[in-house]
Amino acid sequence: MKTIKLLSLLSFVLFAEISFSQTKTDSKKTDKGAHFIQVTRDKMQAFQQSFNKSWNKTFTGFSKNEISLYGAINFSKQRINNQPISTPFNYNYDAINARVFKPGFVAGARIDGKYKEKYDYAFQMSLSMVNAGNYYINKTRLEPFLGDFTQYKIDNQFATLNLSALYKKPLFFSTNKYKFYAVAGPGMDLRISSFSNDQRVKKTGSRLFVNGHMGIEFNDNGYYLIFLHYKHGFNLFHSPAPVQLNSFELGIAVTTKDLF
Repeated sequence: MKTIKLLSLLSFVLFAEISFSQTKTDSKKTDKGAHFIQVTRDKMQAFQQSFNKSWNKTFTGFSKNEISLYGAINFSKQRINNQPISTPFNYNYDAINARVFKPGFVAGARIDGKYKEKYDYAFQMSLSMVNAGNYYINKTRLEPFLGDFTQYKIDNQFATLNLSALYKKPLFFSTNKYKFYAVAGPGMDLRISSFSNDQRVKKTGSRLFVNGHMGIEFNDNGYYLIFLHYKHGFNLFHSPAPVQLNSFELGIAVTTKDLF
């Protein structure tokens, strides 16, 4: 009986010691996590202050600048003029043709502010993973041997770096708390991924697109911003197979001061 009591007492002491050690370990982990978050927040705030000073010094007249991070889903389609291209290859037209917008995603940063304390503006830079529906406006048919086909195939998945400058016009039904904007401006997409062998045959790949950028935005008292944008783009330089790259973007942006 004494042996059982002694074992029970030892088990209790051992369990208490393990629980206490685990509590200390969890406390240390929590302290380390809180310290890391605080350090990250301090560095981001210092970066934003330094960036604002440099920005205001370089771009005079631009004030009340706020940095935001945003993410969005994009729906893209390419309209391809494949008539001028002739290659040794034949592609089934129905298999590669898709007259629809397909989803991809976007992540980026933007700066919102005022120009000369009067005009609202935004500059944004983003990385887009495009997954486009490819619409070939021309097709060939060789009866009775072949059905509809095309001799040119363009990539439908690739990555681009986007730069845009937007003018923001407050809409008449905005309030002090909720603000609605119509936005418009020029933009540029630079393809940063490599081309497939199909596009290397005739060197038809286009790396640079310019686009018209327009849309609507909703700002909830500075807490977050929801936007719907449309971009209509085309080749900046001459291409044997001209392409129009069109896309819709639906996303949300949050200022860095609220994130960190």
